[in-house]
Amino acid sequence: MKMQQKYPSVLLLLIGLIFFYQLPVQSQSTTKQLEELKQINSPSAYAKKAIKIGIEYLRKNEITKSDIFFDAAEEKVRKQSKSAAQSIRLEILDESVNCCIQMASIRKLMLGKIEEIIKDDKKKVLGGKLKNIFESINQSSSDPTQLATLYRLVENYTDDQDYLRWLKANNGANLARSQLESEKKAIAKSLNQAEREKQNLSTTLKLNEEQLQSLESASDSMNTLISLRDQQLRELKFERQIDSFEQAHQELLISQKEEIIDIKDASNRRMMYAIIGTIIALILMALSLLKSIQINKQLNEEKAHSEELLLNILPANIAEEIKANGKVNTREYENSTVLFSDFLGFSQIAKKVSAAELVDDLNTCFTAFDKMAEKYGVEKIKTIGDAYMCIGGIPEPHENSALNVVKMGIEMQSFLEQWNQEREIEGKPALHARIGIHTGKVAAGVVGFNKFCYDVWGDTVNVASRMESNGIVNKVNLSETTARLLQDQYQFHSRGEIEIKNMGAVRMYYII
Repeated sequence: MKMQQKYPSVLLLLIGLIFFYQLPVQSQSTTKQLEELKQINSPSAYAKKAIKIGIEYLRKNEITKSDIFFDAAEEKVRKQSKSAAQSIRLEILDESVNCCIQMASIRKLMLGKIEEIIKDDKKKVLGGKLKNIFESINQSSSDPTQLATLYRLVENYTDDQDYLRWLKANNGANLARSQLESEKKAIAKSLNQAEREKQNLSTTLKLNEEQLQSLESASDSMNTLISLRDQQLRELKFERQIDSFEQAHQELLISQKEEIIDIKDASNRRMMYAIIGTIIALILMALSLLKSIQINKQLNEEKAHSEELLLNILPANIAEEIKANGKVNTREYENSTVLFSDFLGFSQIAKKVSAAELVDDLNTCFTAFDKMAEKYGVEKIKTIGDAYMCIGGIPEPHENSALNVVKMGIEMQSFLEQWNQEREIEGKPALHARIGIHTGKVAAGVVGFNKFCYDVWGDTVNVASRMESNGIVNKVNLSETTARLLQDQYQFHSRGEIEIKNMGAVRMYYII
């Protein structure tokens, strides 16, 4: 029962964490789009791009984000003239009508934009367009409030008297009918509320009656309890009298036992000597047994330590195979994802710092990478100098191995970004990494005898290495194969085809 009560709390916590994790990503995406807009110098091009982004958010029904980019477009051209800003509003209105008129929230936004345009529309530019907008919204909306606002705007703004007479004749009845339906719904809602309040009142009266019955029952129980208490007091007095007789009897027995004890003391001393001898013999035996246990414990600890060292070198199932057979059969894996990383300009940095500091920095990075590999179920293969290699999908295949490796690559770059900020404060050079990932077929096995290691081979490893060497600093560079596997989870930026030594032109992507 307790576990069942915990599940809703755990579910709410998971939902909150997912929302908290997603919110910065969305905000970062909007901020990045605004930064890209700032790089456009032409006001007209800037406004066109901002309107396009805003319309895309409207299609997703993200009104707040669309307003950010619509306002940015108006603000950019307002520096030229008010008429330019008015033209932008008209363009936003036209685009909104064309793409999103069926959505109630979008219609509400459009009515607000119409009122803003009317305030500055001295030349009545909106007159002809307003009729078309009215027809579109009138056909798609059943909201009486929206329709009433729209009729008011048309009546106050249009000078075409024939159109106004037609509007009243054809749409006045529709508005009245919509308002009547709305009032009927409000009355029905009030009646339902009154019925619920009536039911709640009946429930309260019933509870009061039950509480009254409970109080009466409690009163009867109290009277019964008082009677039982009186009876217990009488029984207690009787028990005390019995106790006084038993105490006198016990004193007599004690005096008799003391005489018997004196007689037995002499016999007990002889037995004590025998017992002490036996105890000494048992202690010697226990010490011998304890020594044997300690030796066995030490042997077990050494065996566990040896197995732990073996597991640090090899995957668990590979280590078990070596212990059982003395060798490991080479295996092929069809869909494994290989990750390579190295640090840009590492040789130059190595010349500026001591060897001890350099090794300490590499240990900090690779220890963090090892923890990420364990977190995402990725197998670390080896490190060579400042290069780090790991692979997902071995020694046990996993359907999400590509996703887990990419998540690890993103977290590696995030760790380095934060760590470099701390190093900058300390006056130390930054370590920027290139990361390359590719998915494909590999062969895996153990090589060597004295210092054997678990390794992988195949063209997939070579392509992943080229993805890293041709990557972009602070980015996760992916092959086309890996990008296709994750096209539903991430957005990618295509780098086009890049010429690679001994491989020709290869298409590459990095995660946005």
